Amino acid sequence: DLEGPYDVIFNAVPEHTGRIKMNSEWLHRYPFEAFMFGNIGTQLEAQGFGPYVFSHWEIDGHVVEPGIENPVITLDLLQNDNITAHFYNPNEEEGIDLLYYWHFNNLETPDDDVTEIQADYSLLADAEPLMVYEGFGVRDMDAFQQGSALNLHLIEEAGKAVRVRNPSNNRSLLFHLPTTGYQSLVFRYAAQRSANGMLSHLISYSVDGFNFTSEGLEDQVFEISEEYQLIAIDFSHLPEVNNNPDFMVRITFEGNHAQPDGNNRFDNITLKGETYVPVFTEHLPEAVKVTAYPNPFRDQIFIVAGEPVVSISIY
Repeated sequence: DLEGPYDVIFNAVPEHTGRIKMNSEWLHRYPFEAFMFGNIGTQLEAQGFGPYVFSHWEIDGHVVEPGIENPVITLDLLQNDNITAHFYNPNEEEGIDLLYYWHFNNLETPDDDVTEIQADYSLLADAEPLMVYEGFGVRDMDAFQQGSALNLHLIEEAGKAVRVRNPSNNRSLLFHLPTTGYQSLVFRYAAQRSANGMLSHLISYSVDGFNFTSEGLEDQVFEISEEYQLIAIDFSHLPEVNNNPDFMVRITFEGNHAQPDGNNRFDNITLKGETYVPVFTEHLPEAVKVTAYPNPFRDQIFIVAGEPVVSISIY
């Protein structure tokens, strides 16, 4: 015999990261309230949006088969309850902030190529992150319809990418990436080439907005294949890029770069970092504060003090 009906509230968390199907119907708003009978099997299915994947169900005191870690379950209700599907993004890291994100899913280039593209997402309200294809050529950048599922963030799907066209000799991609208030920076992107596309990416960076170097980078050259691959450049050990409004990354091209056809496709470009922590010296009078930056540093450091500095010791 049927039991109930029971008052059941369905939810998907975090908000807008997934959905729940009850028997044959997807629930389209959350929280969703339903009055349901017990002593009869109800099938539930959880499905994430974009990069989000199912984690587990939160269910109290009901019979669940095969278990709460399975996205498809059969539920036998015993009481009123809140039933929640939990989702997570495997690309997210605890304590690490997504500063900028280019996903290109809204990029439209129906008539002309473009040479500049603003980031689709910026955490820093006053920043102006910008992607620029510098130099001159017959073609520039345009939308490409087959994006990548690598390095997806927010709730974006693998939609569009941007296509950087040949000839690309004497040209480069510049990324203006102010890092004000952040350190421990990592730059990532998905890339692939066409059959005649550029074969290699050469990475350099600038801390003053003018001069570029590859000094200190563990990986500077990346070979590009005809399948999407995830490229990561770790700047976390370079203190001069921290808390720097003039930080820039440059990608130049080698191989197949002088010919009139061929291209590279870029998608899901991100810069991530941790909150910047300035250094304050110890053993000073309480009224005197000294700020040293960048932190950490290599061969150059700036010190601002409220009183004349008599001596400095570095260990």
